[in-house]
Amino acid sequence: MSKFCPNCGEKQDNESSKFCPNCGANLSVNSDKTKVNKSNNSIKCMYCGSDIPIGSDKCFKCGKYLNPAANEKHTAVIVIGYICSFIPFVSLISFILGIYLLTRPNKEVHKHGIIIIVLTIIVAIIAVALWIDYINYVNAVKSYSYYDSYYYY
Repeated sequence: MSKFCPNCGEKQDNESSKFCPNCGANLSVNSDKTKVNKSNNSIKCMYCGSDIPIGSDKCFKCGKYLNPAANEKHTAVIVIGYICSFIPFVSLISFILGIYLLTRPNKEVHKHGIIIIVLTIIVAIIAVALWIDYINYVNAVKSYSYYDSYYYY
């Protein structure tokens, strides 16, 4: 995917370049990615070069967030969170991963964080209910005596 200079809008052929060959603007992640266009109060998208109104956090043309960290998909965290949410003994890990996803700037991963937390809580409730039922069964079996049988003569 090609990038565009946020200063002049020139298409960048080299993805690894740190400076724009046309205007010399800094293209690194830590630099200011947006340049205000004084004529129409807009900024340039660093991914597609289109004009975006000031105050927007997402490009309307390409759909990318202006904050590069918000474009991360967190696929590995989502998959691990879903897997861990179904294992009762590691449900704390999935709960933490769900909270992690809720704190990311990408709003699209927030729904996965909520689903992972809800699944974790449901599985934990079921596991506790089964554990209590098992303990009650063990106590009932221990209290049962052979001599309490109806058929003992």
